[in-house]
Amino acid sequence: MFKQKNMFKVFIILEIILFALLGYSICQDSVLFNLVIGGFFLIILGWWRRSRFNKKGINLLIILGVFLIFSASLANIYSWFILVLTATYVFLSFSNLSGRRNKLAQLVSLKTKFPESNRTNFKQKWIGDRILINKRFEWDDMTFNSLAGDMIIDLGHTILPNGDNYIVINKAFGDTKVIVPPGMGVSLKHHSVLSDVQFLEQTDHLRNEIGQYYSFNFDTATKRVKIISNNLFGDFEVIVL
Repeated sequence: MFKQKNMFKVFIILEIILFALLGYSICQDSVLFNLVIGGFFLIILGWWRRSRFNKKGINLLIILGVFLIFSASLANIYSWFILVLTATYVFLSFSNLSGRRNKLAQLVSLKTKFPESNRTNFKQKWIGDRILINKRFEWDDMTFNSLAGDMIIDLGHTILPNGDNYIVINKAFGDTKVIVPPGMGVSLKHHSVLSDVQFLEQTDHLRNEIGQYYSFNFDTATKRVKIISNNLFGDFEVIVL
């Protein structure tokens, strides 16, 4: 659900940008600009004649006007970008609704043990599901890098050392949920172009802003998790469970 909503936000923003570029590009081309103006003139003239003389049926002026505007638009590269983006969005939406993807999120369930060496390797994936379940990791400050995709980080089975522990999430698109156990102090620093934030009992809406949030026991907790997130588009949620 979150992924579908977030994908729609990105689709609308990209469509607005492409339409703006299309309009600007047509205005810079005198031939295409005249075709579009002529098309709108024929459409207005056709509607006026239709209402003035109460004519019904096919209006050739309106059809010709639409044809001119459509032809001028297809002659511009941005129109093809718009068509490809729309087709991609429709395909992805249909795939999600048809149940092709049964899981909407990457599930990262972290079970840790105390370090046995001074080196820990953690494989990153830019795109696609990442599932780490029923595995034990030596705890280290963790960084997750992803281009697109939802993510759930469950700290319920994590043994954290006393003091500050860091989780850094760098992602372009996708929602993120972090589950922390009771009694643990947690803070979030989230930078996003467009994001809805649910931090414990707090709700916020970021629009190209940086939000900083702290749990009520952050200063007194012996174990603390500091979450740093950089995300272009995507909601962020922190809950205690």
